[in-house]
Amino acid sequence: MAQTLYLLVILGAVTVLLYFLLQRMKKTPHKEDVVWVTSFLVVTGFFSYTVVAFIIVLFSTMAVVQTVSFGLFAAVMLFVTGITASITYYFTEHIKYVEKYEKRAKSLEKPILEPCFTYVVEEPKTERSIQLFKELLAKGATGLCVTRTNPKEVKQVHKEFENIKLFWLTEISGEGNLKPTDLEELSYHINNFLNTAQNPVIYLEGFEYLVNYNSFSKILHLFQVLKDTISMKKAILIMPLNPETFEVPNLKMVELEFKVI
Repeated sequence: MAQTLYLLVILGAVTVLLYFLLQRMKKTPHKEDVVWVTSFLVVTGFFSYTVVAFIIVLFSTMAVVQTVSFGLFAAVMLFVTGITASITYYFTEHIKYVEKYEKRAKSLEKPILEPCFTYVVEEPKTERSIQLFKELLAKGATGLCVTRTNPKEVKQVHKEFENIKLFWLTEISGEGNLKPTDLEELSYHINNFLNTAQNPVIYLEGFEYLVNYNSFSKILHLFQVLKDTISMKKAILIMPLNPETFEVPNLKMVELEFKVI
């Protein structure tokens, strides 16, 4: 009776451990492979437990045999649990490495930007999106820049911006400044540029800034309309965006609406 109670306690502990391992795996990238391997180990482990338990019931007629069987049962459970934990740890660390490598490789890629599309560049800062904009200017595109930085500072850092139209997205009044609450003026200047420029390319930063002064749905609708205009005018729009500043549902809506690079 005591041996049976011990077996049930150990089996329950192992079951709880395996359950939490599976829950952890469900939160990792590429979870299908890891969950499949872990599930296979769980099934294999319980099959082993059942076989050993059957042996105990069938052959444990003596105290010595009961003791040996109990020890064998405990050893099998510990062995399978150890193997499960080891493989789970290996897959977790391997996935972290692969994910980091893939993210780094993706950041080094130079995508080919095609006319008629609006591109969202997910990055904490704006270096990559500005570089893409500068490369298009070097190929002869006509550029428009809407920035959150003072245009004088922008031109000092980026000499390529000397001959393009710049607007400063700010609450400060002044020539060439656009208030974040005046979406009609922002839309007017962008549409006027698209109607007059040859081979137009727009760099627009400050999506998060606009959301701070307006609702997310209102800003998303603004860019949805702009996206259609970009397509009709065979233009290119580049928008840097920091994904960490958005709630997950809002970020998913942006990613579904625009091309993400």
